[in-house]
Amino acid sequence: MLGTVDDTIVSVAQFLYLTDESIPVVFLRVLAVSTDSRGRGGHVADATLEEVLSRVANDLNGYGHHQALALGRVNHHNTPSQDLLSRHQFTPGGQATADVQEWIKRIAW
Repeated sequence: MLGTVDDTIVSVAQFLYLTDESIPVVFLRVLAVSTDSRGRGGHVADATLEEVLSRVANDLNGYGHHQALALGRVNHHNTPSQDLLSRHQFTPGGQATADVQEWIKRIAW
């Protein structure tokens, strides 16, 4: 998924569904903001994540699902990404390694 402003790419997100579980899981693989868009108080990142979660709800609703788990992995040193997920009610949980922490959110629609 690409986010654009005036035909300029400002963000990118990649996510995939793991639907073999009893509740669908969406894995947020990548959410990145262009260097030109950084420093805007997280506005572009927030809008990108909101669009991802909206698309997840729309996609899975079409298959009769009404909830899912959203999962992302963030490097311990990446404070802006941790702040982004915190603003959207993700919580640290699940597996952690020396470098990466899982962040989880149950979403329902």
